[in-house]
Amino acid sequence: MATAKLHAILQSRSTEDPAELSYLLYSINRALDNAIEVGNPEEYSFLMPVMKALLEKCRFAFNLDSTLPDLPSTSSGPVFFNDFQMYSTSKKWRNFIERMVSYGFLSFRASIVYIL
Repeated sequence: MATAKLHAILQSRSTEDPAELSYLLYSINRALDNAIEVGNPEEYSFLMPVMKALLEKCRFAFNLDSTLPDLPSTSSGPVFFNDFQMYSTSKKWRNFIERMVSYGFLSFRASIVYIL
């Protein structure tokens, strides 16, 4: 239920803030990693539509077409889910998360804590 709401919010809300997108991307990626690690295909299947929508939102903010040219196409439908599962274990994806996304994640998280 929560993933469906998050997916709906991502689809309807326009955000270009790289820090906010980093926070969401990093968090969803960690949840997907965990689902794969513990062998929970149900959790993975709930999270993948969210990741797909998020990658579509991040396409321009992170210049994904040139940064990750071999990222599976989000327009490939159900094939994307399996292709991304394989891609998410690649060194290129891991480097992208660590070098480009983690800083924005930490920055956005710090700003949330500061506001509270």
